[in-house]
Amino acid sequence: YRNEMFNFSFTGQYDSEDEWLISLGISGTISFDQFNNDVNFLPPRSLSSGQLAVETFVDKNKNGIFDTQDQAIVGASFTGNYLWKDHQTNSNGQVLLPSGTGGQVLSLDIMSLSNPYYQPVNNRIKTSSHRGGVTNIKIPVNIVNEVEGTLYYTTDGKTKPASGVSVLLLDETGNIQYE
Repeated sequence: YRNEMFNFSFTGQYDSEDEWLISLGISGTISFDQFNNDVNFLPPRSLSSGQLAVETFVDKNKNGIFDTQDQAIVGASFTGNYLWKDHQTNSNGQVLLPSGTGGQVLSLDIMSLSNPYYQPVNNRIKTSSHRGGVTNIKIPVNIVNEVEGTLYYTTDGKTKPASGVSVLLLDETGNIQYE
């Protein structure tokens, strides 16, 4: 019997020595999701499959490392495997994804991102997991946008376009974020 989460088998055998053998089997994949402190019951997979521990974040300093000033991306989803369709990153920007054999291409689904200016540094990552193991993958995201317009300065009641002027973008507390 095949179920979405497990396979169930029942077999019996009777031999010429008048001995009976009955076997009962359940197969599937059970794993522990350390990001959500939850047990996962996944469809039966090959014995050589593993898992992908994915972490995605806004990389404000663009160093590829999730630092204290960086921001976790919550609710992001991924493409590349049908088993990933119901998985999203948690409040820490982390998710544990089941992985198949032979490697897969992991992509961050940009439609799942809350900000239209978020752009993954690498959006096609070739993954390869090892049997029973967890492969760690970091997906830093940069903010890609632009500011358009013309700066003017006023002197003696006359307004003229300004050139060669530095423009500072400040956050809500007045700290310089971009120049």
